[in-house]
Amino acid sequence: MTVDKILNKLSVFDRISFVEENHLYKIDGEFTNSPSVTRLLKKFKKEFDKEAAAAKTAKRLNTTVKQVLADWEINNLYSTTIGTMLHKYIENSYLGIKEEFQGNFDRLGYDEKKDIAKNFPP
Repeated sequence: MTVDKILNKLSVFDRISFVEENHLYKIDGEFTNSPSVTRLLKKFKKEFDKEAAAAKTAKRLNTTVKQVLADWEINNLYSTTIGTMLHKYIENSYLGIKEEFQGNFDRLGYDEKKDIAKNFPP
């Protein structure tokens, strides 16, 4: 399938925009009551017992629960920031805004430069 055909199929989403500040969607310029995918999925998954999992992890790694929770918080912030940057890069790519991806997935053990360059060239 050519890029033009893919973009044509994706044009159905041109009516939808995402407002980052409040994490809401607009359809045809009007805010919608539709939940984000993340919010929708939370309704169906079991609550993660962070304290119990951190205790098990701390024991396995011979460290403190406090340290495990701090590490998880840092990794979560890093991952969500990179994810947001990647989504914006892909969105800009589809909109014809050419820029080099500024994120770095090194902490996640992923060679993003190779993969992103292959799939979304600037």
